[in-house]
Amino acid sequence: MASIRKYKTGFRAEVRLKNFYKSKIFDSKIEAQKWAVETEHAHGKSGKILRGKTVKDAFDRYAREVSPTKKGARWETVRLEKLSRDDWVYTQLADLKSSDLRDWRDRALQGQTQYGKPISPASVRREFTLISSVIEYARREWHWINENPCRDVSLPDKARPRGFHLPGDQPEPQRRRKCDDAKSDQPGRKMGSRGPAARSVTSRRGCRHSSD
Repeated sequence: MASIRKYKTGFRAEVRLKNFYKSKIFDSKIEAQKWAVETEHAHGKSGKILRGKTVKDAFDRYAREVSPTKKGARWETVRLEKLSRDDWVYTQLADLKSSDLRDWRDRALQGQTQYGKPISPASVRREFTLISSVIEYARREWHWINENPCRDVSLPDKARPRGFHLPGDQPEPQRRRKCDDAKSDQPGRKMGSRGPAARSVTSRRGCRHSSD
């Protein structure tokens, strides 16, 4: 098993496997993680789960082998490439925890990920669904992980906030008032008349009235 520890001059990476131990110090945590992954991978498997594979390895292989078989192949490939820019993807898949995924979820909502700005709850749900699909495939088909930690992560609500309206939406009373004003403003027309001009104006504004 690999571990990364803060050291006085950088980060110490340690790899412990059966009858094997090695450590090395690096300037950055990313360099230490990459070395640990490569070292574990070079020394084979641990049990039935293939050690040394990272989340990024799963994203890359999924994009090569699975995404092209889907209708939305281009969308998945672009999203996986963008997700791969974040530091957390260098976590070993076999060691991935639900807390790692919660951290990504929260940072994505706050604008602290590879996107550089906050993304909407609906987008977080969409990206997380893709992440979960990759991890589940890696668990079932490649045996890179025992359990899918995505199952223990709650997602933000994507429902519209109360009182939210799309551009152009108007509450029903406001629509009816505008329709009445449009009808009464017609030259030579009395309120309640249904001439061609009035019907044309109200039709263009999307208003409906019952016959007077």
